[in-house]
Amino acid sequence: MAGTPPIFLVALVLAGATLLQALCFSSVMFSARFRANRTNLYLAVVLLLLAATKADQLFQMLGGLEMLPNFAFVLAPFQVLVTPALYFYVRSRVQPDFALRRSDWFHLLPFAAYALYLTINVYAAGPVERAVFLSDGLARPANRLVIPILGDVLQLGYIVAVFVLLKNHGIALRDWYSRIEGRNLAWLGNLMAGWAAVFLLHLFLTIGPAALRPVGFLILNGAHFLFVTFLAVLALADFLRQRSTMAPVRYKDSTLSEEDRVDLFARAKELMAEEALYRDPDLTLAELADRLAVLPRELSEAINGQGGVNFFEFVNRKRIEHAQALLVADKQARVLSIALDSGFGSKSAFNAAFKRQTGTSPTEYRR
Repeated sequence: MAGTPPIFLVALVLAGATLLQALCFSSVMFSARFRANRTNLYLAVVLLLLAATKADQLFQMLGGLEMLPNFAFVLAPFQVLVTPALYFYVRSRVQPDFALRRSDWFHLLPFAAYALYLTINVYAAGPVERAVFLSDGLARPANRLVIPILGDVLQLGYIVAVFVLLKNHGIALRDWYSRIEGRNLAWLGNLMAGWAAVFLLHLFLTIGPAALRPVGFLILNGAHFLFVTFLAVLALADFLRQRSTMAPVRYKDSTLSEEDRVDLFARAKELMAEEALYRDPDLTLAELADRLAVLPRELSEAINGQGGVNFFEFVNRKRIEHAQALLVADKQARVLSIALDSGFGSKSAFNAAFKRQTGTSPTEYRR
């Protein structure tokens, strides 16, 4: 490959490394330890689709279109499915009872449309027609602009849908847990923001100056490599630290009367105060409901209906009240010690909750 630009060689190495990495991580997800969890199977599919995308790219970079035109773009349609597969991975992660339904198959329509387009122009075309398409047809506006732009817009649409899922997940967490650090999937939100940046960059390179494409192509390959790395490593770490499954809280068909809600809310406040349950950083709605001999959804309904807050805020209010007393009683005590004694898992979470409830920081309140 003498005379090949260094940028192209580095991009080639990155594409190959991404392909191998995606295949290795997907094989881990299919191993006996991980495949029992359906979420990991969705992640394995995402990684395999990324591997197919990079394999198609490597085929083109290594001259496959000229040497083996019969196999041109065989794997290309699978790139359309990468972000939809990510969407389903996130759904399975935030909705424990999620399962594919027949109505979900419509997500395959863009893949089918792209495959049909390639079938007409490449797969089922004669040698002459195929050669003309590969030599001249790829430069036509439909292939150079329209299809890539539609593809990027489609992927960005799914990324927006993922952010909606993650936002709703964060709301649900506050109904179920008293501490959400490590459960709120912030890592996944940050990762999807990076993935959105990849498609925005690709969109810019598609419609932007041709002079920027070599460098942009290199950046895209580097971004793909980093995305696969962080997606697999962070997803594995997240899976291994999961200790419980969040069940959805629903108030539909509630059997609680107004009097029941008032009584249950009063009992919950009394129990929290008497036994200082808020000092347990891992206290959950289910555990408190068990102590009160009621269903979690009934307790959540009482807290929301009578207190006007979710479970997370209900517990944090008691923690802040406890911390306020300690800050005044012992002026020498460290803020971190008070935060931990009050039931917070970290100083940053304590500071944020304290300022949100009191309008000032713990240090300023102590003064």
